[in-house]
Amino acid sequence: MATHSMASRFSARLRPWPSLGVAALLWLLPPAALANLPYTPVHCSGTGESCDEASPDMAETGEEWKRAVALSPPSPVPPLSSFPVQPASATRVAWGVHATWPWLLTIFTRLAVLKCPFRVKRRKPWCFSISRNAASAHGGAICMTASKRLESALQPDYDISKTVPSYTYKADGRLASRTWARTDAQDNELVTSYAYNIYDEITAIDYSDSTPDIAYGYVNDAVGRRTSMSRSGSAYTTSDTISYTYNDRSELTGASSNMDPTYSYSYSYDPIGNRVAASEAGVPWTYTTNSLNQYTAATENNTNLSFSYDLDGSMTSRPVDGTSGWTQLWNGENRMVETYKGNDRLTFKYDYMGRRVEKCVYSGNALLSKTCYVYDGFKCVEELDALSNNAIVM
Repeated sequence: MATHSMASRFSARLRPWPSLGVAALLWLLPPAALANLPYTPVHCSGTGESCDEASPDMAETGEEWKRAVALSPPSPVPPLSSFPVQPASATRVAWGVHATWPWLLTIFTRLAVLKCPFRVKRRKPWCFSISRNAASAHGGAICMTASKRLESALQPDYDISKTVPSYTYKADGRLASRTWARTDAQDNELVTSYAYNIYDEITAIDYSDSTPDIAYGYVNDAVGRRTSMSRSGSAYTTSDTISYTYNDRSELTGASSNMDPTYSYSYSYDPIGNRVAASEAGVPWTYTTNSLNQYTAATENNTNLSFSYDLDGSMTSRPVDGTSGWTQLWNGENRMVETYKGNDRLTFKYDYMGRRVEKCVYSGNALLSKTCYVYDGFKCVEELDALSNNAIVM
């Protein structure tokens, strides 16, 4: 073990020298040749003498690069160093770097993919820009707060004279406000603000324009179950309170509104917790389960429905009525990749963390919509319309 460890440390010391030699060779090449060289984005495995150990900062930047790929989806995927670190205090979007020094940026690209032979120093909070290639002045940008939360995001070719989508957070990390990319009717910034109670339950959503506001109030019992929720604000024509009931296993047995008689729901369960009957807004339901606690059949208002599953337990047939339903296809990690019913078809793609990054909707072979998703950790913070030059949907 000692000999192996000494050899590993010795080899680690030698790593920078081949990188410096390659860098010297690249320095002699003209910019046009450098811009067309193949590249491979860095992938940090977190084992042995990996990027996570040799350069934690580079590994972090790599994670944020993977997180932001949806902002610049054209092929080929831009190299890691298309996201140069910029101190937030200096500039939020460094568009000029790509156009002014493409050769310098390309050399940085080559160094960045050679097994992280050096540390990348940066200050927090920080921003980095996204470019389609090393010689392009067009791209997007991501800004992160000091606690690594998304602060702002720009789509590729965004007009920086317009409002920049941005986010603020409370001291405990909860989202406090969101500034949208679009403006209100008076061309003012459109801001959504959020309020919470001491239990982290959202109590108000306020819009700076004429969008109806929403307010919620909650009552919980001694074991933390929600027993009522009040709904008010201009979004509701009539304020009301929803009351909830439970059985001795804390399973929801009923929900009803004190103002809307059509808002009435009730549920019953078998001893293991499978639902056996329900009434939802006056529509009766019954359910049948198998020995794996999967629902194999149901009746909706006396209409028979049947379900089927693969050997992993993923549902492969999901009915919508007595005669039609969705066929669902799954990948090896039990994530749905396609579902279709008649001419309607949807496909999904996921990143290395299992987050859905793309959804396509088809009618026959015609692509109707393509949506890309941007994340802050596992929280989806932005949706982009890939068929409209990555216009921000929300």
